[in-house]
Amino acid sequence: MKQKNLFKISALLLSAVAWSVPAIAEEHHHHEHGENCAHSHDEKTSHETHEHVHGENCSHAHAAHSREEHNHAHATHAACDGNAHSDHTHVHSHEAHAHDSHAHSHHETVITISERARQSIAMETEKVSAAPVVYSKSYYGQMLIPPAAVETSALTANGSVRFFVRPGQKVDAGTPLYAVSSPELVEMSANMKDADAALARSRAELESLKLRLARLAEIGVKNSELENEARFKEAEIISLEIAAERSRALWKQATAGANFFDGTLSVFAKNPATVQSLDLNEGAWGERGQSALSLIKSAPLEFKGVAFGNDDFSNAAAELVISLAKQTLRLAGTLRIASQIDETTQARTIYFVPENLPEKIFPGQVARLDVFIPETTQGKFALVPNSAVIKVGVDDVVFVCDPNDPNKFTARKVKTLPSRRGMTPVSDIHAGETVVSKGGYELKYVLPADGNASTRKTAGHFHADGKFHEGEH
Repeated sequence: MKQKNLFKISALLLSAVAWSVPAIAEEHHHHEHGENCAHSHDEKTSHETHEHVHGENCSHAHAAHSREEHNHAHATHAACDGNAHSDHTHVHSHEAHAHDSHAHSHHETVITISERARQSIAMETEKVSAAPVVYSKSYYGQMLIPPAAVETSALTANGSVRFFVRPGQKVDAGTPLYAVSSPELVEMSANMKDADAALARSRAELESLKLRLARLAEIGVKNSELENEARFKEAEIISLEIAAERSRALWKQATAGANFFDGTLSVFAKNPATVQSLDLNEGAWGERGQSALSLIKSAPLEFKGVAFGNDDFSNAAAELVISLAKQTLRLAGTLRIASQIDETTQARTIYFVPENLPEKIFPGQVARLDVFIPETTQGKFALVPNSAVIKVGVDDVVFVCDPNDPNKFTARKVKTLPSRRGMTPVSDIHAGETVVSKGGYELKYVLPADGNASTRKTAGHFHADGKFHEGEH
């Protein structure tokens, strides 16, 4: 039924359309399209009304003079009488000869549609307003914790671990996190004490040697053996100082931010954070450098997505679109683009840090990043409704209303950019022009087969079954 109605509408449009390119004026007179002949003709017909070559009826009398004396002709494909066949809808195409002053661009085709035809398809138009055209592209990704916000607490010595916190728990600075029972730390503590004791002993021995040498010097006695021993002791002290300093540094590193007591090292949180994960089982043995747990410091989440390597982000602005309960939030922020393109995927990573991100947005949540890039060809594109762009073959076409004639429309080929929010940026359409926003789909069926004004459709008619047939009855 829809197809039948569509054919009926197309038939009505085709019966009302005429290509608006003026015919070349001939030296002798001719009939306009659909005009009855008012002149006398050669008496070669035996009936009062004769039929011309293209199917038009001429109801006037014919005089007895030759065609050379009268020399007139009907216009090619003149319109037929609509009452001739009530059960058919006739369609005639008109051959157009354009004057140089009326020649149209090869990107445009002008058609004429009657008011009745426009009403039958409920045609609607819309005036194109001046608006900046912005190219936009959307990228999908996830909200992630910035790598810099993740802090890992690694074991400083071998030992068994006992935890005081659980994943997801918020902790303040100074909160106990875990304890390590480490024989290695006990040994390290003992080594540090031994190094300090050895250094203190050597220093004391050196002082004793110096005192004995001073007394011998007072009585004028010189003891070379004591002098050599004192020199060796000084060198030994330098070595012991280095060893003691190293032991203290290792101990300080192993116990930084922690408390060692009775063979157990207790580790505390340095800053407010949230426990992300426990990386060892309770009571498990861990090796030095192994992660015990991970903490998330207070930092805003960031969006992470993937873009094609050749996507242009020059002077681009971005907006994060994310859902929160029944609301859709649009957040501004800072856009970062990775400079390195992956050799395998030919893609690169994009990051976006939103401003004023609500606390109820969690890591892993899916989000969309809309990137807006102002067109460098400003003024060459205008926004029209999506419904105004009609696909004719491989071309995108917009029907533009004639400002001086409400019955005339120009089918103009355009270039398009990606549409957004019901509007499509198109070329060759200017602000202030009026375009067909509804009814363009029906109008395309009265265009020539290739969309050019020089192409002529074959005259024909529609039958009641909706099929088009070429030629007359």
